[in-house]
Parts: sequence; C-alpha cells; structure tokens
Amino acid sequence: MRSLSITRICVLLIASMRPTVASSEAPKTASVVLGNGSLLNMTPKEEIPSDTPASVREKVLALYSASPFARFEAAGSLGEMGRRAVSAVPQLIDLLADQTLAKMVSPSGGVETKVQAQGQFFLFCSGECFFVDNEAEKALRGITGQDFGKEQKKWRSWWERNRRQRLNRPAR
Repeated sequence: MRSLSITRICVLLIASMRPTVASSEAPKTASVVLGNGSLLNMTPKEEIPSDTPASVREKVLALYSASPFARFEAAGSLGEMGRRAVSAVPQLIDLLADQTLAKMVSPSGGVETKVQAQGQFFLFCSGECFFVDNEAEKALRGITGQDFGKEQKKWRSWWERNRRQRLNRPAR
C-alpha cells in the first residue's frame, strides 16, 4: 500500500503587488501599501533611535520595503542579532499584521521562489510557505525573550512597560 503525503496548500490571491510606502495623514504612523491594497500601519522611520547601530538601522529601514521578501529577510536578520536589535521592536510589532507571502519552497527539489513586487495573479503554494508575520514573531521572540504570539496588543503593552529599560540595557 502506498502512503500518500499530504502537502500544505496555500491559496492566495495577490492583487496588484506593487506596494509603495506612503506617509499617513494620522500622526505617528507611516503606511506600507500591501499587494491586496490594504494598508499596514508602521511606526514612523523618524522614531528609530538615533543611536541605533548602522547594521540594525539598515535592516529596520528594510522593514518598510515594498518587497515582502525584503521585509521577511530583514525581520529574520534582526531576530538573529538578538538584543542588539532591540530598537526594531516597534516595527516588528507592526509587521505582525503583515500576512503577506514572502517565499515558498516546493516539496520536490527544494525550489525556492522569492515573492517580490509582481502583477496580479493567483498563487498556489504547495510545500512550505513563508509569511512576513511569522518571521516578525520569531524575531520578536529572539530579541526580547518574550512570547506573545502574534498578539500586537500584548506586545505593545509589554513594550510600553519595558521600552526604556530595554533600550538602555547594553547588548551582550
């Protein structure tokens, strides 16, 4: 008897994948326009602390990219930096709302497809699908040692209580 393997199939509609970064009318936010036309509210770039190390700042700025793959990669890099990347916490909390597919790996042959800005199409992902919000969550755990899942409200509350202490503590 043959055993059948069941692959995870993600069906996504990615419409008009030409997101741009736009300033919001509301104070204290910036927006990234996602492929489906929705807005992802982000902490303004001006709120990145001036003493943020250049390598961290570069990755934080990439979180504002129009490319979901660039946002995914930047979040992953920040998570690997650990406490050194603590100034990225507000933007990573924002990315918990970004459910955009960033890349996929096919079940046979490990072919990897990076999702950049593209035209309108249906995407069928069988195999492993990697989403921006999952990478942001993983990064937050790596930087803070905390785990609130994808619950932005809990993350924001924790950050408000701990921001000063965390930003002023030297990284190991």
